[in-house]
Amino acid sequence: MSRKIRLAMIGTGWMGHVHSEAYRRLGPLGLLPQAEVELALVVGRRESTARELQSRYGYTRWSTDWREAVEDPSIDAVDISFPNALHHDIAIACARAGKAALCEKPLGLNASESEEMYRVAEECKVLHMTAFNYRWVPALIFARSLIESGELGRLYHFKGVFCQDFAADPDVPFTWRFGADSAGAGSIATLGSHLLDLARWLVGDVASLASLTETFVEDRPVEAGSASRQPVSVDDTTCLVMRFKNGAVGTAQTTWVARGRRCQLELEIHGSRGSLIFDVQRMNELQLCEEGPIEKRGFKTLYIGQHHPYGQVFGLKTGMNLGWRDSFVLQACEFLKAVVEGTRPRPSYYDGWQADRIVEQAVAAARKRAWVDL
Repeated sequence: MSRKIRLAMIGTGWMGHVHSEAYRRLGPLGLLPQAEVELALVVGRRESTARELQSRYGYTRWSTDWREAVEDPSIDAVDISFPNALHHDIAIACARAGKAALCEKPLGLNASESEEMYRVAEECKVLHMTAFNYRWVPALIFARSLIESGELGRLYHFKGVFCQDFAADPDVPFTWRFGADSAGAGSIATLGSHLLDLARWLVGDVASLASLTETFVEDRPVEAGSASRQPVSVDDTTCLVMRFKNGAVGTAQTTWVARGRRCQLELEIHGSRGSLIFDVQRMNELQLCEEGPIEKRGFKTLYIGQHHPYGQVFGLKTGMNLGWRDSFVLQACEFLKAVVEGTRPRPSYYDGWQADRIVEQAVAAARKRAWVDL
């Protein structure tokens, strides 16, 4: 007999929509046969957006007070998709109420908040997960398996970039993402938390780093068309040089002012026996170079499909493509599967905390113009 899981969604922005769609798709895809998911409550900061999500995705009810999700004894799991500055208090309250929680990244406003979120969740013995959805891209799961099996040999070098252009226009209005008090940091937090989590997951923990940050657009309109402008207090661009604990070295760059780069997330990992390349704009492919005769050495394309992780789930043959939103479906499945089975989901708040530590130290290193140890 399947168990019913009653879920509360806290957040009605873009991620609220993406996560809600993912939970809705679990049943038709047969991804969670041991449970029935009830979208029990959606919480928004405005009544209009809460009502919209309730209507679109079939939530039982709506609210504008996130405490309702925490205090309702019938709610089993909570999805925290509010802006960064609100994550900490909601996650702590969920943990103390015994609620399993999936929290969007970056986990906290700073590393101290993230550490407290992790430690309180552990003390309360509740399930906790950070929403690093790129860990659920099948091509990257396969890449990790290649690395763990020794296919690349000793890891030498990581190179990662995450570039977008949504803030390239200096007249893009000011939002909470452009303020240190509400976002913590800029591109290095919004984009870099994903990139740095992937670096940790694929290569290992970072031992030390140096960085450079720059804010090119120093102020933005308080609203569209306004002549009044508000100062920007976070980075537009960050560049890092890293040394990993296992001896590998790496570089990482994030920016949201790269015109023409709509979503450039690219990774290269080089080792003593081989190399691999991943590009999210070709997310169903891996480029792999293996040992062999010099005259045959080069990259070959691996097409991700039914013989790879989760290959049978979406009913696609190799060469038929998955999409970015499918990674959220797999994330939702693994979160709720952990709720049903009582297992420890990954990536946890610990992983969110570690990514936030790197982000925070990157900002500090740039300010000091010096290497810093983690």
